[in-house]
Amino acid sequence: MKEELPYYELDEDTQKLLQTVLELALMSANLQIDQKNSQSVMDIVFTTAHRFGIDFEVVAPQIETDRKDVLNIDNLPFNIQVSFIQPDKE
Repeated sequence: MKEELPYYELDEDTQKLLQTVLELALMSANLQIDQKNSQSVMDIVFTTAHRFGIDFEVVAPQIETDRKDVLNIDNLPFNIQVSFIQPDKE
C-alpha cells in the first residue's frame, strides 16, 4: 500500500499568511551559497505549499534589449580589474 502525503485545508486568511511566508522562504533560495542548498530550500517550499493547496509558478524575468535606460557595460569610462593576493604562509 502506497503511503499518501497529508493534505491540509486552511481558512483564507491563514492560507494568505502561509503563502506569504513560503514566498519569503522561496526568495531566500537565491541567497544560498551553492546550488544544492538553493535547490533544497526550493524543494521544502514547494512540498509544503503542495500540502496546503498552494500553487507557485516560477517565472523567469524577461529582459528587454531595446530599453534606453539599461547600462551598457561595454563602453565604461574605466577598466575593471580584479587581482588576487596570495596569503602569507607562516
